[in-house]
Amino acid sequence: MKTQFQKHYFIALLLFLTATVVASAQETILVLSHANGSTTNISLNDKPRVVFGSNNLYIRSTTFALEFQRKDVVSFAFKDVDTGIGNVKAETDFRIEDNQIVFYGIKHANDIRVYDLNGRRLTVSPIACGECLTLPLSQLSVACIIATSHRSFKFGKP
Repeated sequence: MKTQFQKHYFIALLLFLTATVVASAQETILVLSHANGSTTNISLNDKPRVVFGSNNLYIRSTTFALEFQRKDVVSFAFKDVDTGIGNVKAETDFRIEDNQIVFYGIKHANDIRVYDLNGRRLTVSPIACGECLTLPLSQLSVACIIATSHRSFKFGKP
């Protein structure tokens, strides 16, 4: 009887410690502050490379490529954030994960517009998932411009 109690106690303690470790996990993100007051947060898990061009700021990794006009980026900083789901939604406007772009705080598919590099609007079908919309990368051309009600940016698949 005592051994059974110790076994259950040990398992409960192990589960508690595992939950505590998972709940307190953090990641470092790159935070870009834009002239219009919005921010873009980019996870450093993909090891993005940041390049400052004469007029543009380029951020590239093995899974994405972003381009911003330098005049639109006021500052950048690194920040440690909890990786819990609630915190990610609160901290991020969009995030690239699992071969899709997840847009947080956007509820209507019409609020996401995608254009080719010649300015022609492309037909895409964002998928609603509660408080966010997802856009599978398979729906995007190699390079395109994505516009939301908050900002626009160039996106490229490596």
